[in-house]
Parts: sequence; C-alpha cells; structure tokens
Amino acid sequence: MYFHGIKAEYLQFHFPIINPVHSEHRRSSMQLTDGQKLKERFGFEPVHLLQSSDALSKRSCIKQCSRFGDTVFVFENISLPILYLSKHERGVAVLDLRDAIYCYTTKMMNANLIKKYLPNLPIRIDSIQKNNTISNKSSI
Repeated sequence: MYFHGIKAEYLQFHFPIINPVHSEHRRSSMQLTDGQKLKERFGFEPVHLLQSSDALSKRSCIKQCSRFGDTVFVFENISLPILYLSKHERGVAVLDLRDAIYCYTTKMMNANLIKKYLPNLPIRIDSIQKNNTISNKSSI
C-alpha cells in the first residue's frame, strides 16, 4: 500500500490531482531548490509517497506521512512511472486522489471537507499525538 500526507485544507486547491507544480508558490526556497534538483534528475518533480512493506508497517507509514499534513490518503496502486526515491519512498508525476481507498484525518471538520470531494471514501478520524502524528490506535 502507498501513503500520502497532506493538509486537508489543500484539497480545495489540489483536488482531484496532486501535482507539485501547483504548490510552488507556497514552498520555501529550500523546498524549491530540492524540487529543482529532482526535476533535473528525473525530468519532473514527483509527488512523494511511502510504501508499506514487511520492514515498514502501515501504521508507521501513516505516522510518518502525518508529519506532512493532518490527512493521510491510502492507495492500493499508484500510476506509472514510479520513481524509487529511497528504500520506502516512492514518487509519481501526479497523484489522483479519486484512486484513494482509505483516508485518515484528525478532525471532523476535515472529514466533512473530504466527504465533499470524495463522498464514498472510507475515513477514519484519529487524534494527533506529539510531533503531529496520528495515534497508534489507527488501523487499516
């Protein structure tokens, strides 16, 4: 499974397709520099996801992705081409949120916003722990 963390409020700007090009105006100079290096290396700046495995549990993926936003989308498959950015990190040119099979978020307000865009997506509302991570009570 693949996991992507995002702030729920960004859905209004990014739904249905997440593409890093659309968020350049909100990024720091360091993030823009990193993005430029990835563009030079791969030809595009990828959307980052974590892939669960025997070595990295689904729960760990959810916790790590929650550092990037209050909402984590879960995907069974992602579109090609898939870049292998690190042992567990994958990258894709664009990510279609309509392909998500599950969602974790931290607030009822977020769940209501997500339901507006993805009315049939199962959503779990979970609490935030220290360091902005979704609690260990999460289960897929």
